[in-house]
Amino acid sequence: MACDLYIPWSTHGQKTLWCPDGCLRRNNEYDANFCCSCKGKSDWELPLVFPNISYSGLAIELEDLQGKDSLLLNIHKNNSSNSNEIASRYFWVTYVDGILRRYPKNACDFHIVTIDFTGNLFSEIGNLSCFSSLDTLVLKRNRISFVSNQTFRGLSNLRKVDLSYNQIVKTDNNLLGANDVYISELVMEGNMFKTVDLSNIVIPNKTICYNSYADNIHPLDFTNEMSMKIHENISNSCGSLDISNVPSISQHPLSALKMIGLEETSALQLKYYVPCGFYKITGTSFKCDCTVFDMMNLHGFDFYRFYARSNGHVYCNEPKVLANKSFDEILRNETLRDLVVCELSDSCHSRPNCECRCISQPNRRRLLIDCSNQSCTDFPDVIPESSFDVEMDMSNNKISTLKTKDYFSRVKILNLSENPIAVIDENVDKLNHASHIFIPNHSLETLPESVQFLHPDIFRFGRRGIPCNCDNIWIGDWRIYNSASEEFPLFCSNFNNTVFENGTLEIGNCEPYTSSTNYFLFSLLTFPLFISLYGILYCFRFELIILKRKYNRKRNKRWEHDVYISFDKDNKLVLQFVIKLLYPFLKNNNVSAYIPCKDDCPGKMLEENITENIQKCKTFVLITSDGMYEDKPGKTEVNVMEYYLAWNYFTKGAIDKIFVVKYDKPKEKDFQYRKTEAFYRTGMGINMWNRKVCVYQAILELLQER
Repeated sequence: MACDLYIPWSTHGQKTLWCPDGCLRRNNEYDANFCCSCKGKSDWELPLVFPNISYSGLAIELEDLQGKDSLLLNIHKNNSSNSNEIASRYFWVTYVDGILRRYPKNACDFHIVTIDFTGNLFSEIGNLSCFSSLDTLVLKRNRISFVSNQTFRGLSNLRKVDLSYNQIVKTDNNLLGANDVYISELVMEGNMFKTVDLSNIVIPNKTICYNSYADNIHPLDFTNEMSMKIHENISNSCGSLDISNVPSISQHPLSALKMIGLEETSALQLKYYVPCGFYKITGTSFKCDCTVFDMMNLHGFDFYRFYARSNGHVYCNEPKVLANKSFDEILRNETLRDLVVCELSDSCHSRPNCECRCISQPNRRRLLIDCSNQSCTDFPDVIPESSFDVEMDMSNNKISTLKTKDYFSRVKILNLSENPIAVIDENVDKLNHASHIFIPNHSLETLPESVQFLHPDIFRFGRRGIPCNCDNIWIGDWRIYNSASEEFPLFCSNFNNTVFENGTLEIGNCEPYTSSTNYFLFSLLTFPLFISLYGILYCFRFELIILKRKYNRKRNKRWEHDVYISFDKDNKLVLQFVIKLLYPFLKNNNVSAYIPCKDDCPGKMLEENITENIQKCKTFVLITSDGMYEDKPGKTEVNVMEYYLAWNYFTKGAIDKIFVVKYDKPKEKDFQYRKTEAFYRTGMGINMWNRKVCVYQAILELLQER
């Protein structure tokens, strides 16, 4: 019965463990593997299931007072008759708070699965290569200062390593990532690290039950010395990480995933790349910038996984305005959430007399470009890439011309207050995403005509106006046509307090402005009509070509055959229809038919036969059937080539007609589906399943049509 509670389990080539059956009933494969990795047991841990496996302790005998030489003694030797029934013998050895500096001399003579030498004098882990059965290695509170990534290589049974509270300042990169390392539990807490490489945290395509750097003496920074890339060599990283009670960390470890190529740390991305495991970060602090904002929006179980229900004990240390603020406090305060930002330097404009700041603010989903209070004479040439709306503050500068830039289509708000704007260039319609454009201190004499593509209400002209004259009368019409709001008026600079919509009353008689403005408005109104007409012509382009050829055929050419029949010779039903029914019928009615599989000249190339013989036939009959254009060697190429050549010959007048016979109902994914339907719609096709029509007679009538 006990055996029924455990099921054999293995993953990524590691040794088979016995997993509690409850783990394998988890929601998905990742959770099941994570559970088995943490709760799986070896044979020797289940004496009720495997009574023929013994697991006993070894004693240590010291041979010197320096702890360099020692021996292991098996004090539990079983001399009873039951000893013959024991199939495997495994041992554990424990020696705590002693003076050992090396492993016992005869340690390799035993199948040791557990070593616990806590509180001894080891200065290095030493050579473990002979411990082929080793499952658990505990060297807590020793004097180890470095760990090589070769230390655990080849130990296929080693699952748990505890090196906590040593003097480790550095390890090699990729401690756990090698193919012959299967450690699922690595405890490094209480050491003296200053940096931890991501290759020791993000373990590609492996399930890590527990990985701890908790209680580290120094603040921790994350590095990516191996230049790992998430899409190249990492499909997912599944496991738990404990970095609690560290003085500070440079960033949340999941934010560090952006160092290896993760574009965003949204809930969806994190679920994909970190599908299982828990992150414990209680009692520590880190930089709270925009890289952690996505994680602030996690809910339910995902938030619990990445913060281990401890957001009240997780603190920010940067920026200064958020220092010592807990995550819980930030989550509940909208004003504090607005302060979770990133200051971007890449592609942020920086020139003498025009220094800009580029700030990403995820809570408002905006990218702030602040170039205010400088001596800028133009806009930045480039700004940082972002999926957020752009808000540009160019106020209090020396910009006289609103010159459009490529990124203007991303701009939501543009503030040009306290700038002597005198000209707006013709491409201002690039600001088609803008909702507010502030230019209250302008000295404009007119507007470019392309402004008519924008809504008048996005402009804030202030009390300064534009001359109301005959050249500008169209501006009033533009505002009237778009129902401009009275809340955002545009005044006539030459008539006090008169808005542009009423400017015509003040101007008096003007000659009708049938100039470029009229043409522009006409184009604006007729453009959708032309687009619609073009769309209709495009949709029915094949029908138009067929109709043109149908009523403009060459009558003077002579052909060797009346009809070329193209069909799927691998479809037995179609082949039988053509050879046994259609061909005899046509022959009896004096119609000469060319059938490729019957009449092709042997010895000639397939392409040569098709090219020569299609243009020798007056009519090309295409019998379509299900699967005719499936990608199978020697099949698709023939039918596709026949169709292409027939269409080209038909449009050039080399053959007279194309006739489509639908043997099966076609699918939209079929090759040249729209072209085939065009023949059918123009009377050049017939359905085999239409019982009201005699197929043979219909084909004959079409072939005899002059």
